Amino acid sequence: AIVWSESSSDNIASATFKAEAPDFIAFGISFKV
Repeated sequence: AIVWSESSSDNIASATFKAEAPDFIAFGISFKV
């Protein structure tokens, strides 16, 4: 994993966002279409 922050809490939040972002974006595109 790539660690870009000294804060473990920030790492977890960022990792969660990066993991969920693709599905969220895909859902947003599907919803708009």
